[in-house]
Formats: sequence, C-alpha cells, structure tokens
Amino acid sequence: MINLVLQTASGQTDNLAEWRDAYNNVLGYLDTAARAKFAGLIAPYLRPAADSTTAVQLQTASGTAVLNVDTTNSRVGIATSSPSCKLEIQTPGALFRGSSAGLAHGITDVVPTNVFCEFSQRSTDHGSLIIRGLSDSTMGAENVLFIMGIHGAASPTAAAFALRGGKKSGTNYGALAANEPVLDIQNYTTTICRWLGSGDMLLGTTARATAGYGKLLIFGDNAAHPTLGSNTAAIYGYDSGTGTVELWGTDEAGNSTQLTPHDKETGEWILRSRNKYTGIERVFRIERLIRRLAAKFPELADIIEETVAPPEERARWESEKPMPPFIARALAEGAKQ
Repeated sequence: MINLVLQTASGQTDNLAEWRDAYNNVLGYLDTAARAKFAGLIAPYLRPAADSTTAVQLQTASGTAVLNVDTTNSRVGIATSSPSCKLEIQTPGALFRGSSAGLAHGITDVVPTNVFCEFSQRSTDHGSLIIRGLSDSTMGAENVLFIMGIHGAASPTAAAFALRGGKKSGTNYGALAANEPVLDIQNYTTTICRWLGSGDMLLGTTARATAGYGKLLIFGDNAAHPTLGSNTAAIYGYDSGTGTVELWGTDEAGNSTQLTPHDKETGEWILRSRNKYTGIERVFRIERLIRRLAAKFPELADIIEETVAPPEERARWESEKPMPPFIARALAEGAKQ
C-alpha cells in the first residue's frame, strides 16, 4: 500500500507532498518547487499533465538534465534537454559501446577489454565519427567489422551497398572536385588505396594526376618485381633504375614486361622484357628500328605514319612533365660551351 501525505502540520519535511509505503518510507515527493522526485517508486508508466519538450527528466544533484523526454515530438535526449531527433546523445567521446562479459581482447589503449563495438566522436567539438569493431585472438579467420546489404528484389539494378562522399555546399552538400579524395583505405595510418572525385583510383600512392584525370588507375612504385601465387598475373608500377616509375606486367611464371614503352633517357619507343628462366632482360628499341627500316626501304614510308602534336599541347606537356635527362644533359653541355 502507498500513502499520499500532504503537508498539514509543523514538524514535517518541507516537501509539498510525499508518497510513503506502509512502513512510512518516502518513495517519492514533490519538493517546494513542485518538482517530482522518486526514490524507489515502481509504477507502470509516467504521464505528464501536459506534453512538453521537457516533460520528463532525470537530473544530476545540481539540476543538469542527464535524460530528457520530449513528449511533444516523441524524442529522447541524453546529456541534452533539446533533442533534435528520436534519440540524440550529446557527448565529446564515445556515443555507444557494446560489450560482452566473456571478451578480453586486451586492446585497452583504445577501449575497455570487453568492448566489441564503439561509435565515437573523433574530434571534440569539431565533429566526425569513428566506428570500431574489435575481437580477440580466436577470430583471426573472421571479419571483425562486417557491413552487409541484402536486396529484397529478385533482379536489382542498384548496388546492395554504397559509400558516398561529398563536401559542404551552402547549407547542403554536393560533389567533391575531380582531384579531391572521396575514399581512403588505410593500413593503420598509411593510405594504401585512394579514390578521387574523378573516379581515379590510386594504389600505393596519394600522388594524383595534375591534368587529364578522369578514369585513371594510378600505381605507386612497387619497389620490386613480384613473385605471384598460382593462377595469377599482375600489373604494377616499378622503377627499374631509370628514376621514373613505369607500368609493368608479370605473369604467373614470373616473366615481366614493361607496358609503358618509352625510354626515359632518350624518349624513344621501346619494348622491355625480363625473362625469369634465362635471367636476361632485353630492350627492343622499336623507334630506332623503324627509322632504319624507313631509311633502307623507302617503300615502307606509306605504312609508317607520324603525327606531331599541336604546339599548345606540346607546351602543356613541357610545363607539366619533368625534362627528359637526355635533353637536360644536352642543355647543360651547351651552357658550358
């Protein structure tokens, strides 16, 4: 039985009203400011006399709202008394954590050892979000953070999962520029793959094209010819010692061929191949071969066509690309004379 006690005589507490049990223990009360406070009252529901944006609150001893229920808009706020959506959590740190009593991953510099997921603000008062998934040592063959999209349609035309990037545009957002990064894949803090607004994909580098970007696949220096696994082949960037990264291809057997056929030293068209079995690397200087054939057999002139780029395009090339070493050496020699 719960008794409602009203202030009627001196010597009682200063509360306007109190709820007491059969043993005269105070379960709840209205203080002098007509604020309802509960101390163990078990009730099926709380119903305010009128809906408001601060209809129900749990407060700290100093009166700061810890939990706010907005019954006007059906919203709940944690650490905020003015939630802007169905659930708003205002905090400079972790927003949410999921934990398991049996988990002990030991990554305690990041989160407590029994936490397997976390949503956290990355920068205090400046926004951004981190989503973390963590596991212990027994999950080495499983994905730690798994995001899945499942179509209900039998023949969908849209992707089951999409990532979208953008940037501020007035009070809304719009597309990133062609040479601006949309998505990074990182190994710890090192970016190993980057997609740009143009659709370009950068592998092992963040150095983008300075012009002519559109749908490029750009490789960084692989530093060595690869040794591949069974039933595989690869294309990659590699500096073979010329001081510039060229595009190469390697087959399963380990034979490698340069796919961008120009010699940095001379600017000539070449074919370069490295044979794993013989250990021989050959350079076929195709441009020299064509010149000699044309000189020896004039009748071949009609099957060898050359086109000179317009002056404005050649000028752009010169402004964008480093000077070939053979030209730089010639200019240097001329300057000495």
